[in-house]
Amino acid sequence: MTEVRKGQAPGQIERAAFHERFMDSYRDPAFRSEADALARIEVIAWKAYQEGRKAPVTRKAGPGFADPEYELSVDWLEARDRIAQAQANWSLPDTPSRVLLINGSRATMAAVPARCPRHTASCNWRARCSKRSRCRRTYWT
Repeated sequence: MTEVRKGQAPGQIERAAFHERFMDSYRDPAFRSEADALARIEVIAWKAYQEGRKAPVTRKAGPGFADPEYELSVDWLEARDRIAQAQANWSLPDTPSRVLLINGSRATMAAVPARCPRHTASCNWRARCSKRSRCRRTYWT
């Protein structure tokens, strides 16, 4: 049975757990020669994590938002603009029928094949879609 989680997300992780997660991306022996550089970068990342700097590059939301003065992540705003453009292209009546499929997961099949079932499902859907003559494939991840 599925366990329902209630309340807020857990608090910050301990330093040792942060170290393990950070270094997980650098397990390849090719990174061993840069161990000192990675340690310095990890200190910077730990400080940013402690300070809660999830979106260090922000700008004012601007017109069209409930609070135009609110600082939003530039990455989020750029992704929102790309989605809006894809939606606009999708809704043009003179173009072939198609489905806008957005994979918002962090990992991809190319990066982590065993850990990305949503991507696998979307690939299966794409394969079925591409067999239809009137279905145009447009991928955005």
